[in-house]
Amino acid sequence: MADLIPVNWRESVQRLRQDISDAFGRWLAKFKSDESSGKDLWAAPMWTSFGSGLELDETDDELIVRASLPGLGKNDFKVEVTEGRLVIRGERKTSKKSRHRYEESQASFAQAVSLPCEIEPNKARAKFKKGMLTISLPKTERAKAKRIKIQIRG
Repeated sequence: MADLIPVNWRESVQRLRQDISDAFGRWLAKFKSDESSGKDLWAAPMWTSFGSGLELDETDDELIVRASLPGLGKNDFKVEVTEGRLVIRGERKTSKKSRHRYEESQASFAQAVSLPCEIEPNKARAKFKKGMLTISLPKTERAKAKRIKIQIRG
């Protein structure tokens, strides 16, 4: 019966774990980016329905991000933006007081997402009203859509 378990079973398990990790890494790398465009394929679908109610609209001149933050006040979260990244982080504290007991709870969150184009972070604007955060991120001149009139012959 002792012959059924390899002497170096831990080494075998470690090698198997490494093989699985390597295989998954190679598979993931195939889908990480589209070599022809260089765009991150994982970023685009997340914008349309992000788990916490984050939405993105894009115009020729700006990106408009809307985040649903129900139950939070203006001072319960922070927004940080750079040329290629938007971060929303916050904290919710609640307390309940009854005659015999006092309860306090705290929950924090943070979301960081890659932006689909270059923006001007110094010109970003944010508005918070009734639990809805709206962030306007002006695009750089280079990122703005350029309209070219095409002459039609016929």
